[in-house]
Order: sequence, then C-alpha cells, then structure tokens
Amino acid sequence: MLAPRSATFRAPGAPQPLRRAPGMQRAAQPRVGNVPGQFFTDSTCIDCDVCRWMAPQVFTRVSGQSSVTEQPADREGRIAAMQALLSCPTVRAASASHLLPPAHPAEAAPAQFSIHMRDRDPAEFKAAQQGMPIPVAGCPGVHHCGYHSEKSFSAASYFIARESGNVMVDCPRFNPALAARLEALGGVQHIVLSHMCARRSGGVT
Repeated sequence: MLAPRSATFRAPGAPQPLRRAPGMQRAAQPRVGNVPGQFFTDSTCIDCDVCRWMAPQVFTRVSGQSSVTEQPADREGRIAAMQALLSCPTVRAASASHLLPPAHPAEAAPAQFSIHMRDRDPAEFKAAQQGMPIPVAGCPGVHHCGYHSEKSFSAASYFIARESGNVMVDCPRFNPALAARLEALGGVQHIVLSHMCARRSGGVT
C-alpha cells in the first residue's frame, strides 16, 4: 500500500509553529516529547505526518506535532530517520549545505529542518541520500521520491518506471542528488499532478 500523499493539517487549538524572519537563524531546541539521543524535532513542525509514516518506529505525534519518542537502534533505523529528515517539508532555502555532511562538526550548517540530528555519520548520511527515491514494497517500479515541499502542502511524490515512459506523480522539492538518481533510473517523461493547488502555489518548478 502506498503511503498517504497529502498532509495532515493541524487541528484547531494545536500548537502553532514558530516562524523566523527571513535570513534569521534559530537555535534548534527539542520540543516536548523528544527522548534524549541523536535525533529530535523542534517546534517548527507543521504536523504534516511525513516523518511519522517514513520512520514510524522513531517519530510519533505528541500534542499536535511530531516528536522523537524512540531513538533508532541500528543503522537501518538511522538511515530511515535521516531520509525522513531530508523529506521534512519545512526546510528553508537559505542554505543548501545541510545536504552534505560537514568535514568537521564545527562546520555544520545552521538548522534548516524541523528534524535535527546530532553527530551524524557521513557514510550513513550519504547512504540515506543514495537510497532515495525509495522503492515501495510490493509495487515493482514504484519509488517514493521523498524531499517533500511545503509548496505542495507536503504531498508525497512518486516515480514510476515504465517501458512506455517513466512517470512522476506530483513533484518533490528539487535536490541535485535526487535529480541525479532519477536521471540514472531513466529520467522523467511524464508528470501527473494530483493537486491543482501545486500549480497555483508554485510547487512545480
């Protein structure tokens, strides 16, 4: 079964995410419900549910937003959590350096997502990137692209490999590593949009 493609919108009375002024950096602070460890979420979470279905063993809904309620116990779990981080739609475009692991912890880019990771392993982070798009179990030729975008209300994008021409269903946030992987899979010949709002909001670029 394919994962849901549309966001779960915040219920009335749920905590509102903190917003920053353009160009203003924020110090990442764990929100309520996070357990100590390598991964945590902050209060900018928009409750889109993406991380919770991508890595359900790690992320849980707590008080209207996502929190890390169990740290991943092995490499496979950490890579799934990293892919959820990369797919978080609240990424800000002020810097693209978060897409590559820093040579030294002191060179880490300012926090850009609602999900954060301490002391990441460069090899595991690279494996998380190279594993996207993610094959969908039980659906030959179908891949989840990840890299969700706020512009399309965090809708999930899928790549479908076909002999008659590969299809992309909805559009992910642009990422050079993902673009290279899709090109290696034969590129995209057709795009199907399930949300008219993606056209109107500029989600297709």
